[in-house]
Amino acid sequence: MPKKASGAHHSLVTSRKLVQTFARFHGEEISELELPETAILSPVYPLFKKLARELGAKPVRGWRWKFPPFCEFPLRGREKGVLCACPLGAPNVAIALEELKAFGVNTLYFFGFAGGIGAKIPTGSLVLPPYAHVGEGTSRYYGNTPMSFADTGLLMEVKEGLEGGPTGDPVVCPVWTTDALYRESWEVLEKYSRMGVCGVDMETSAVFSVSQALSIRAVALLWVSDDLSSQGWTPHFYEDALREGIHRSVEAFVAFLRGYPEG
Repeated sequence: MPKKASGAHHSLVTSRKLVQTFARFHGEEISELELPETAILSPVYPLFKKLARELGAKPVRGWRWKFPPFCEFPLRGREKGVLCACPLGAPNVAIALEELKAFGVNTLYFFGFAGGIGAKIPTGSLVLPPYAHVGEGTSRYYGNTPMSFADTGLLMEVKEGLEGGPTGDPVVCPVWTTDALYRESWEVLEKYSRMGVCGVDMETSAVFSVSQALSIRAVALLWVSDDLSSQGWTPHFYEDALREGIHRSVEAFVAFLRGYPEG
């Protein structure tokens, strides 16, 4: 029996073959599946819709069978990017990243929400995590380390590009990522808070783990949407502070992405 190379990965199900199978079933041309190098991914559908409007994104031929479809937008000059949505949670972002990588993506901006820990950061603030503590199960298939990291160069580009804008400077601090939304105890969050963590979410550590394994440059942009403390949980999803924070940050990000000053 042949011996496998040490550390080699041999998946039976490949993202390229699976996507091609679905595309053929829906009558799409396989030649229309290739994607630009830059992608934006979000599991938060209202964020996806807002980004689509701000970027002028249109469905990509070949990916119209997705719901919502992958959408292409103008970037710089003749360059383009692709905007994508996926369901919440680490397994779903891993699937999306595998598919994006298989068809040409190598730079990723992930957009999501985070629960603020201990009211350290105001609602609507933008957090850029340099790393995430792994509390979800997907990352163990992509490296099995206790922490996963953003691409340092891309993180600094986004940080510098958004500094001094109308939203204030982004907050650079780590987060903790969990699979279990309804099992977030204050005892666990307090432990991570003492380690410098300012927020909790359900995707970021997997975004970083999977991206590193696939050689994708990745960074996460997370808005503080709710607060968790020893007093309990306070949601802010429908408050003006979050809505306005997202609006200003998205405008600033689009200006950064396209390489011109906002305003």
